[in-house]
Amino acid sequence: MAGSVASIGSVAVFQRRTRRTIFELEKDEVAVRKGDRGVPGSKTFVTNRAAATKPLSSKFLGSYHLQSKNANGENVQKSKHIQEEFVSNLMVMKELKERVLQYDMRGPLQVPAQYYDIVGEDAWEGRWDTSNPDRVIVDLTTHWGSVTLDHVLKWQVDFNGYSEAEDMISSIWLKELLTSSMDVELRRQVKELEQELDLYQRGGITYFKLVVDTLFKMSSMAEDSLQCDFNGYSEAEDMISSIWLKDLLTSLMDVELRRQVEEIVQQQDLYKWGGIAYYKIVVDTVFKMSTVEHAA
Repeated sequence: MAGSVASIGSVAVFQRRTRRTIFELEKDEVAVRKGDRGVPGSKTFVTNRAAATKPLSSKFLGSYHLQSKNANGENVQKSKHIQEEFVSNLMVMKELKERVLQYDMRGPLQVPAQYYDIVGEDAWEGRWDTSNPDRVIVDLTTHWGSVTLDHVLKWQVDFNGYSEAEDMISSIWLKELLTSSMDVELRRQVKELEQELDLYQRGGITYFKLVVDTLFKMSSMAEDSLQCDFNGYSEAEDMISSIWLKDLLTSLMDVELRRQVEEIVQQQDLYKWGGIAYYKIVVDTVFKMSTVEHAA
């Protein structure tokens, strides 16, 4: 057959009448669906649990150096360590999201944006407007900053009380995965926060929120002073790390987010501009976008 560019049998067949949704594409990435985990206690269940909660290839790193003080009680900012932690934690978060998807553990982290203060143990349907098909759902794996810890605690309480057994297992496995994938210092910080909560407020959803809040919250004062010190006094290899951090973040953003971030960057003082400040601007912009989106 003159002019043919494909061998027999190599051409894909398109027969669907409608385009697959994002939800359908993501379902295809699930390795073990929550209904196929096996009976609790069975060999299949134990095997799937071990695979789902196996520590990630790298651990989330706690920001212990942000609390470090010198002999005069002043904070000691170690720029090189902070650079390394920001980059590392971003990559670990990406791997965490992939594992959560593969083992069908995203359900607990899909939080209704609106909470109604309706009293009564059996009033959870009204509290979360479950009968409304158009209610807004926040995916915490992407928009963890768009809901408060108090909101997440309320969701965890009702989740612990009324969720289906399979979803409850997802919450338990999520906490196990996070615990096994944190360094000692971060685990200590999160444990201290969790111990202040009552039993119904504890679980995989709350634990995730405590972890990400601990990881990604840094005051503007610390960020500014760190970036100024970094640009003025860091060694060449540290400056390369800062540039690489910015390049990494840029590669992970879509066009609209990149445009908004660049507009903010252009208004910054030269010595406050760099990988660390760029990271903070990206995070703040994402949180702002998600908050506006869900409010709408």
